[in-house]
Amino acid sequence: MVKKAADYRAQARAALSGRWATAVFTSFLLALAAYSSYGGATVLYGLTSALSTLGDSNFNISFFLKFTSSQMGLQLLYTLYNLAVVFILSFMNLGENRFYLGLVRGETVGVSALVSRFKIAWKAFGLLYFMQLLIGLWAYAFIFPGYFILIIVMLTALALGYTSSALIIPVTIVFGLFALMGLAAAIIAALRYSAAAYIMAEYPSVGIRDAVRRSKRLMRGNLLRFARLQLSFMGWWLLSLLTLGIGFLWYAPYFRTSCAAFFDDLFRSAQADITARK
Repeated sequence: MVKKAADYRAQARAALSGRWATAVFTSFLLALAAYSSYGGATVLYGLTSALSTLGDSNFNISFFLKFTSSQMGLQLLYTLYNLAVVFILSFMNLGENRFYLGLVRGETVGVSALVSRFKIAWKAFGLLYFMQLLIGLWAYAFIFPGYFILIIVMLTALALGYTSSALIIPVTIVFGLFALMGLAAAIIAALRYSAAAYIMAEYPSVGIRDAVRRSKRLMRGNLLRFARLQLSFMGWWLLSLLTLGIGFLWYAPYFRTSCAAFFDDLFRSAQADITARK
């Protein structure tokens, strides 16, 4: 029997029963690490600005502080800092996936699961950017052709005597359609690759491209089901927003556990198919 979104939510509630505190704390730690990128950038700016006057008596210190407080220096510092944060979040995200998979299966898992995939940190980091690259390419595959087609149409129309003001509305509509197609392509691509991080969390030895390939196979015929599961949380998301973000402490574990239940179901189905073919 094919499970529906309500079935995965019910499975998530059962898995979270008696484990809410651990799940909330785990999600809180990951959220804290994620938002530290914003706070850390502000702190870096404040420190470099405040300390820029302390190096006047020492050339080496002065040069370093003045460089880091300059626009180029700050940009470089922020970029390095954000890359470091993303690097940490990438393997913590795999650890979180493993935590919720274990929760769904009734395993004894704790907060330490967040760092359980530290050994494959570089691979997790590469998977994150590889997926973003693929999703971006699918989006721009529609946006760029639309942009060039519009340029050709506009130049042709202007050559035929049409005024630029008369072309604003049709050009905006056509470009909007291509942008919507690009957005739709990006969403579909994101859904196709959504299992990759769970696959790598479950099987650390899997490579980046292999994880993506396996994700595409697993999600074949399941894109709409996963999209429905995500959309079924829209009401919970809005309710969490109304609580000034406090509700997200409970929304995040509920949502992530439901997603883990979905992917665990796919893993079991795929394993059953492999066994049946032997």
